[in-house]
Amino acid sequence: MNQMEEALIKAGIVNKEEVKEKHEEQKRREKIKKDLIQKEKALDIQSASNISGIIFSFADIMKRICKERQKHNYGTDWVNKHPIVRMFAIQIVFLTDKVNYDKAYSICEKKSNKRG
Repeated sequence: MNQMEEALIKAGIVNKEEVKEKHEEQKRREKIKKDLIQKEKALDIQSASNISGIIFSFADIMKRICKERQKHNYGTDWVNKHPIVRMFAIQIVFLTDKVNYDKAYSICEKKSNKRG
């Protein structure tokens, strides 16, 4: 609560509950705004061709999604099937689909064995 709100309460212009409700409404609006931004990013990347930009954006959004999962005690399946996660995953697959999975796996396996 800020000084202005405290003064208004003292003067009897507003009560504490009204101020509390105002703050809760602001929090709800901020959450809705953040959710919309995440969804807009998920839609924007559908035309993206820079995979590193997509991955960095995906990492930021995954942090928020994981916080929400923890807050509501959702499981891993909820994260894996989240619509925003799916949108990012689909675009990543689209951009990398030109690479044969078996061939890519084989190359990575050979490179990792060389290190050992």
